[in-house]
Amino acid sequence: QSLAQFDGATWRSVGGGLNGSGRVLVPDSDTLYVGGFFTRVNSASTEPVSSAGIAKWFDESWTPLGEGVFMINGSAGVEAIAVTDTSIYVGGSFSNVVQDDKQMIPSANIARWTRTEWSTMGSLVDQSSRGRVLALASGATDSLFAGGDFSLAIDAAGDTSETSNIAVYSRGRWSAVGRGVDGLVNALKFHRGLLYVGGEFRMAYDTSGDSIAVGGIAAWNGREWLSLGDGVTGGDGRVTSLEVFDGDLFVGGAFSAAGGYSSAYFARWDIDLSNWVENLNETRLIAELSTYPNPFSFSTTVQYALTQSAWIRISVHDALGRQVRVLADQYDTAGQHRFVFDSGGLASGLYLFRISTDSTVRTTQAILIH
Repeated sequence: QSLAQFDGATWRSVGGGLNGSGRVLVPDSDTLYVGGFFTRVNSASTEPVSSAGIAKWFDESWTPLGEGVFMINGSAGVEAIAVTDTSIYVGGSFSNVVQDDKQMIPSANIARWTRTEWSTMGSLVDQSSRGRVLALASGATDSLFAGGDFSLAIDAAGDTSETSNIAVYSRGRWSAVGRGVDGLVNALKFHRGLLYVGGEFRMAYDTSGDSIAVGGIAAWNGREWLSLGDGVTGGDGRVTSLEVFDGDLFVGGAFSAAGGYSSAYFARWDIDLSNWVENLNETRLIAELSTYPNPFSFSTTVQYALTQSAWIRISVHDALGRQVRVLADQYDTAGQHRFVFDSGGLASGLYLFRISTDSTVRTTQAILIH
């Protein structure tokens, strides 16, 4: 019920499934964490296991996380999960989490499982003390981003921050992300220092209060909001899922266009070129670049690979981004290529090696030590 597994050829049940709806699945090595609106998980061979809203599947059996989540005067459920080395973070609609000994800990819509017990993270709620957390993403330096439908972030000490549907947790405290966005946040993805945010909003607000039109999707760089072209439009103009694959950001939701290109329900944002991909079906040129040894003293081997024949340019830049050498500016065939770079005339330090084509840019760092 509500949960199944495909082994490449056939479908089969996961134990006996859930007695309610499953909303989120997150793998962690050989363990699968399952969140949703259910009160027990069913085993194929033993009695059902009480586990409200959250459970883990490991070695062909279910294990509850304490006794799960609880809602006073309502249905409790988990709609977002984030896994780190030390903790399982859960977000959703609940007022408390419940330990193995049935002790109830106030923790509205957000909580942390330490892999042995529940710990409160305060509350993410709206003005009526309800609200929902719909998305979680681990950020840099042990931070956690949360998105959903809430306007107040309250830490365990009772300190309150006003926020609009998105907040960040670091060192035991919640704070706003700029001044948030003007609608629901359904999806979060942290990649290479940027937090990508998708949902049902049209404007994002910086800390100063300045607004930027974003169209259902935006990026936060730690200081300000960035638009992804014109965002998504048509249909509901709503983003429900985000994932980085093959170096690009893939976007799912209820829309008919992305960046002005026709793209029904599914689109791709080219992270390196900062634009929307017009034709999802076209074969994309991918270029990869590396150097070895690294660090190096006098020379290093530059290796690059192309998935298609293309005109390429390979250049070297110093730590300030200034170009110091052009190593190649030519048409090359698909496949692996390499050559030796002689550093004569360059001072010790950090250098950036960059390969660029009409459709892609890749950069790698190398350290020169004399």
